[in-house]
Amino acid sequence: MRSVLVHLSDRQITTRMNDMRLWLDSRRFEPSIFTCEATEHGFVARIGFKLDAEAEAFAREFEGRVSSSGA
Repeated sequence: MRSVLVHLSDRQITTRMNDMRLWLDSRRFEPSIFTCEATEHGFVARIGFKLDAEAEAFAREFEGRVSSSGA
């Protein structure tokens, strides 16, 4: 499994999370993990995918970083 980490500011959290959900739904991608944690600099969303191609496409769209599931 591959995870994508996306950093979000306080100002953009609501809009970007909605954008992510709409984008996933429109492509019928079904992430196995979708979490969001607060950090001192905003938020980090972690979205896990079973397929590498889906993780890479999501990372490109949302300026995320692809990592192995343990990262």
